[in-house]
Amino acid sequence: MKQLLLLVVFTTSLTGAIAQSKLANDGQFIFLKNGNLLDEAVFYYDDKDYETALPFYKALEQKYPDDVAFTYRLGVCYTYSKTEANKSIEYLLKAKYVDSSIAELNYQLGRAYYTNYEFDKATTYLTTFINQYPAHPITKSAKELLRSTQNGKTVMHNATANYLVFNADSAVNTVYAEYAPLVDASNKKLYYTMRGDTNIVNGKHDKLITTFDYNENIMLQSGDKFALPQSLPKPINSRKHDATLALVKNKLYIYRDKKRRGSGDFFEVTNGKVIPLKGINTKAWEGSATFFNEGNTVVFSSIRKHGTGGRDLYIATRKDDNKWNTAQLLPTINTELDEDAPYFDVDKNELYFSSKGHNAIGGYDVFNSKYNNGTFEIPINIGYPINSIADDIYYTKATASEYYFASNRMGGFGSYDIYKSCTVNTNAPYKGLAILSGKLKNVAPNKTFKVYAQNTASNTQELVGNFSANEFDNNIAFPLQSGIVYTIAPANNVDSITTLKKITIDLTANTKQTVTQQFDFLKPISVPVIATFVTPVEKPTEANTLPVETPKQVATTFAIKPIYFKLNSSKVSAAQEEYLKTFALDLKQKSIPQLEILGYTDPTGSIKLNNKLAQRRAEAVASLLRRYGAKVKYWTVKGVGVYPNCTNADEKCRVAVMNPVWD
Repeated sequence: MKQLLLLVVFTTSLTGAIAQSKLANDGQFIFLKNGNLLDEAVFYYDDKDYETALPFYKALEQKYPDDVAFTYRLGVCYTYSKTEANKSIEYLLKAKYVDSSIAELNYQLGRAYYTNYEFDKATTYLTTFINQYPAHPITKSAKELLRSTQNGKTVMHNATANYLVFNADSAVNTVYAEYAPLVDASNKKLYYTMRGDTNIVNGKHDKLITTFDYNENIMLQSGDKFALPQSLPKPINSRKHDATLALVKNKLYIYRDKKRRGSGDFFEVTNGKVIPLKGINTKAWEGSATFFNEGNTVVFSSIRKHGTGGRDLYIATRKDDNKWNTAQLLPTINTELDEDAPYFDVDKNELYFSSKGHNAIGGYDVFNSKYNNGTFEIPINIGYPINSIADDIYYTKATASEYYFASNRMGGFGSYDIYKSCTVNTNAPYKGLAILSGKLKNVAPNKTFKVYAQNTASNTQELVGNFSANEFDNNIAFPLQSGIVYTIAPANNVDSITTLKKITIDLTANTKQTVTQQFDFLKPISVPVIATFVTPVEKPTEANTLPVETPKQVATTFAIKPIYFKLNSSKVSAAQEEYLKTFALDLKQKSIPQLEILGYTDPTGSIKLNNKLAQRRAEAVASLLRRYGAKVKYWTVKGVGVYPNCTNADEKCRVAVMNPVWD
């Protein structure tokens, strides 16, 4: 199912104590002295294993907060986090403030805003990077990401609230990877593929499993959706890679990679035997397939020499019981990027598949194409919330209104989870996407919580996903869809959720809303929706839904003094520094979302020199506030130039002013 890549990595041991790092002229980092912590961070970062590198750079940045190298790389790592991607912007902006010459900085900021669904800002930074570095090695990637960003704006604009997406259940999904779901005609059996170190074949662990190379196994969950899934016995599962492929009239087709080299083939399970599909299987990789026309037509994915590009979809018809005619490319379906995971809905006469091309908003998106008179029409992106900026793949039908698919989106249990989508009966206005983002207060580290969505059609609570207090700082992040009422509850007693104290967030109104109490904030993403929320109390037996209130204007009042400078100087006086120290402590206690610092000069001197002096004055104030621990999420530090209406060398014009920004 998934191609395997064997990597042999050679590394040089680095010794010594961490001291500092700097940027070379080409924007690359040169580490002068280092130790074990840095060894690990650099090893995983250079191997593009950013999630593993993340905790190492967290520790480095906390120990050396003024080191732009650590700040920058921490920001990059956060963009790949499934739970803390919202933090990436803060650290990348901090790096940009310290050293805006980092070559890839605008690209990474574009990625960060894209990851957080802030497509307008992502477009700005990506466009800037492309214009700055047209021949840079990652400019091609920047252009592809810009295309996804522009697609995202369109897809989100056209999104509806007709679908509810929720995590299948914790019995199926684990901390590892689950994908390629198949549902039988009775809707009582769920077949799927699992890849993780809990893979067990006939009661024995696979001896070939290593940390970096798990076997794929075919799993089955029967009856009750909370029943423990079982690994299927021989001949379906073997000692190699085995994965779900298709169900045709309850006949199972599977994928198997006998040699574990990423060149797997398709097999039909018949009368206790596993029979290869002749005419379909080649020396190339065949990955996923769907059958229709009474099982006599197959659409499948493969990587072949004369394909359109990457993974392509092919179609073939059956010659006899176990032989197939030569496969043909699907011209309207394939792009120069990857297409995979086809599923044909015989009731709708539509082909569903996942693609990185067309107008995908990121990774794989699910598309559908009408099938008329032997021809597939131009594919259509089925939109948000089924599609996200992550990989959304293996879309398959359960009932007329329910579908399963796999995704590695934020909020899942593991690398890939199986999700379920269903239509909901709601007329609620759709306002877009928001990211639940904040800090859990008075909560033990690593305590797990679950997010439920209210299904208005059945009036039931559906599990959407989970999150846990971060090991280091209790921060959490989770994507929410407008038009749905959400409930946050402790992970224990999930079967008795109606007896738990609930926190309900209703994002359907036109105005900003707040659920009062202790959670910090809900960050709006390109939509005017914001909420604050609370952690469940220690007594989980009390049923209660908190009221939703209109947020009030922040009561804190800042009486901020201007900072004055001597002629042609950007040095802050001792008295002014004492004031900034006090003000920084105030900001640390009363955190504000954004602080704008503007530097000015009097009209003496040239425009060029005045602009530079104004910038230095603003930066001098910002530097001192940072030094004394001011807690500000976003900083705007700008040299404006000559103070408005200033006509002489007046001290009042040689100033830096500070303005808190609340919106």
